[in-house]
Amino acid sequence: MNTPILYLTPYPPTRSGIADYAATFKQAIEGSTHWRMRVANRPTDAEGNKLIDIFKVYHLVSTWQRSGMLQHMRLVHAEIGYKQHIEFLTLLWLHYLAPHLPSVVTIHDPPLMIAPTLYPFSMGLRAPIVRRALRTLDYTPLGRGVIKSVLRNTTRILVLSEGGRQALRNHFPTYLQIEYVPHLTIRKQVPHPRDQLGGQQPVTILFMGYWSPTKGLEVLLRAFEQVYRQANCPVRLWLAGGVEESGANRAFVEKIQAHVRQSAACAAITLLGYVPEAQIDAVLHTTDIFVLPYLQSPGKSASGALIRAMQANLAIVASAVGVLPEEIRHNETGLLVIPGDHQSLTNALKKLIKDASLRQRLALAAQRHVSVEHSWSYVGTLVGEIYDRCDQSHT
Repeated sequence: MNTPILYLTPYPPTRSGIADYAATFKQAIEGSTHWRMRVANRPTDAEGNKLIDIFKVYHLVSTWQRSGMLQHMRLVHAEIGYKQHIEFLTLLWLHYLAPHLPSVVTIHDPPLMIAPTLYPFSMGLRAPIVRRALRTLDYTPLGRGVIKSVLRNTTRILVLSEGGRQALRNHFPTYLQIEYVPHLTIRKQVPHPRDQLGGQQPVTILFMGYWSPTKGLEVLLRAFEQVYRQANCPVRLWLAGGVEESGANRAFVEKIQAHVRQSAACAAITLLGYVPEAQIDAVLHTTDIFVLPYLQSPGKSASGALIRAMQANLAIVASAVGVLPEEIRHNETGLLVIPGDHQSLTNALKKLIKDASLRQRLALAAQRHVSVEHSWSYVGTLVGEIYDRCDQSHT
């Protein structure tokens, strides 16, 4: 039996963490359950940041309704983060035009919530001050009213961390049905554990992700410069990521690039830039230590980059911030450091660089953790059961 779901989400070739997650999630669900996910088309000329986009999305949903397509769906699932304006608006109109359809929402950035609800009033402006102002307005009665109208009609809300579930409980009514679902591993099969090479082989440290002031890149560079001077073996730092498609973080990226050019450790630092999906596994395979030196975590979102690095059998160093400690148990599945403290980060990196057996022990424990608690079969079965309950409650 193939039971259809309308899937509202960014999707490859779109470049975003949620798009990558959605592609994996779809495969896991369809490989473990009777549910089949149809990725909804999005308006090609709308981003959700203009008033007219509200009407474009309405036209799209009403077209689905007139064509009879919605009558063949048993469920709607939306993947929504605070930048997924189109998915939020689509869900809003679906609740209005197709109230018979039960809906499931995965909220990726709690408690920042679904999206800047009033963002279409930015009239296309992208300035950070505009974004911050509208995000503030989201917590006024007007913004919260729109959010609650969507959540009130949502059958189940899924979050990817226990901290996220508690954050939503603190911000929204108790009648919401919120369930924790572990973040999926990016690959179905867990790679074989590999040796953490010692000797004169360079120890490679990798940061991979979106570059912003909250990610601690400047702290990482300061720590690596100290490690580079003091290490008793060759070391190198790879920085992957960079400018997002909208270019919103361009000034910060250029600042980090300038820091690297002027660094005393410049010869040992490689700016990888954006790494295409097809090349990520090769980069991880030649890495020894994965680092997340975050300064803060405004949301309680799970880190897809962290889960992928753990699955790839890497030793992890992460700041004790947000929900990272849910996955990184200090000295068991990785090392936790003080956020913003470059000396704490330096000490952790030096410890792992010096001790190949410690790297191997932590990497293996991390891989075993995600292979059990974040596997496709476990998460797929868990979500399939949630879908079944939602479907039964509406029949």
